[in-house]
Amino acid sequence: MFTLCLANIVHALGGMGVRSDKVVRFVEDNAERILVKAEPQAIVNIAYTFAKLFKASRYFEALDRENVVDELVNGTPQDTSNTIWAIATLGEKAGTLAHEINTVETSRIIVNGTPQAISNMIWATQQMKLACLELVTEIIRDADRIMANGNPQDLSNIAYALADLGYFDKSVFVAVAGQTERFTRHGTDQCLCNLLWSFAVAGNPNSSGA
Repeated sequence: MFTLCLANIVHALGGMGVRSDKVVRFVEDNAERILVKAEPQAIVNIAYTFAKLFKASRYFEALDRENVVDELVNGTPQDTSNTIWAIATLGEKAGTLAHEINTVETSRIIVNGTPQAISNMIWATQQMKLACLELVTEIIRDADRIMANGNPQDLSNIAYALADLGYFDKSVFVAVAGQTERFTRHGTDQCLCNLLWSFAVAGNPNSSGA
């Protein structure tokens, strides 16, 4: 209850754009106590808000421990994805969480996750330059659903991350190419630039060598 109340306060401050040095210090100084048996929603609310407004490395160091990660991944794929997104956004590392995503939890996360959640996870993993073969394999397996349901930002992030990590599976890029009309109508300039870069790196997905 304590952690959930604190997380709601931090989240509310973040929603109002209020920065509080006292809150930052309290979270950093009490990170281990805060994270003991913390609910997944509480973990992600604090992580997400700190990524938006602050930087609290001691909180993220305490978060990336096996007992906390085990609790976090029992939540929703969105909780997991938002947390690793927050860590990557601050330039922090999360080897334990990334390993869990890429092994035990991969299938569940991809099957039950939204395109946005999947996009956050592959983008964060790419930013951390961590191995993610299992995650990529599951994305490839479910590429048609992900690409058909994701928005241009999600799809461009996935394509960019895969290309940057050196994964050039034809089925993924063909599925992305099938959404070209949506990209040109609804995608931002940044989305289109990322997508063009991804295809330039990956090569022509319709050729036999892709």
